[in-house]
Amino acid sequence: MSLSELFRAQEKGRTCISIIIPFEDKLSVKIQVGKTIEKVECLLQGIYSEDEIQKILIALDKLQYPMYQQGIGIYLTERFVKLARFPFMVNEKIHIGDSFWIKELIRLDYYNVGYYVLQVSENVINLYEGKLNKLEKVEDKRFPYLLEQYSPVYAGNIQIKNVANPLLKNYVLGADNKLSHYLGEKLLVLSGPEKHLIQFHEITNHWTHIVGNVTGNYMNEQLSVLEENVWPLMRDWLDNHKEVLANEWLAKKSLNKISDIREIWRAAVAGKGIILLVEKDYSLPAYQERADGGIHIKPPHTTYRIISDVVNEIMRIVLEEGGEVIILENGSLDKHHQMVLLTEGI
Repeated sequence: MSLSELFRAQEKGRTCISIIIPFEDKLSVKIQVGKTIEKVECLLQGIYSEDEIQKILIALDKLQYPMYQQGIGIYLTERFVKLARFPFMVNEKIHIGDSFWIKELIRLDYYNVGYYVLQVSENVINLYEGKLNKLEKVEDKRFPYLLEQYSPVYAGNIQIKNVANPLLKNYVLGADNKLSHYLGEKLLVLSGPEKHLIQFHEITNHWTHIVGNVTGNYMNEQLSVLEENVWPLMRDWLDNHKEVLANEWLAKKSLNKISDIREIWRAAVAGKGIILLVEKDYSLPAYQERADGGIHIKPPHTTYRIISDVVNEIMRIVLEEGGEVIILENGSLDKHHQMVLLTEGI
């Protein structure tokens, strides 16, 4: 499910319900879902009629809840219901308002990049295509690559000599050359016994793509075991990378940095936001004046509406206006009051 699909489902005048449910383990899924839905039912009292509440509960009951995720998000209106799977830790959240709660979906969208896993052994080298916490084995004319298929032509013009096992190293070099047909700009995780990974690092031409190593022989394990070891490595690399990117953006003198929440709101509504950086647990209620649309942290003396979480609204506005939102770790933006909007400099 994409954020654009969710935005299209938001209809003016209709209530949007967002339910975020964390799973501690696969055995607690049914119990945790049941407890959260009970809370939802209580919160819906006074908003919907009993018949409407029953329709919502029936829609929730029909969903197929995944067992092997760290959490889920359920998004529904009277005409729309979607479930998202989160392969990362989430906190329970029930949000009922004019728009959907989107923070976890923004994180999911950031993590949803393609990557490859090269699984190395003495007799066969496998390649997997990855997306989030799922891997799919590449089976074509290049992979799986068997040692018995090795030919000097695959290793290119340069052959490795004067080493303990030149055949094995040239075989690994052949696999590295084959990778050029797939990687492009994508990232690469290596898996295999430590000695084979050391050999690969010595000969590879794709070192700038390598995220890290999953050490061990998983050839005879179920694919899910490899997935469980690869995904945390990939996720941690992506988390560290966005912190680096955020610091680079903050250092750019050509970009204005807005940290005052009221100024951020005005710039976002005006479509000036290029990149919004926000800490993952930052949340803040606000009051919007009916007259000029400005927001306040304390109730103004004029007519206003309550925004239960103005941070969520700002993220939505920036995205709908074509900007980018990056969710960072708590404490990353202490100097900017937990959120900063980057706009074009004058």
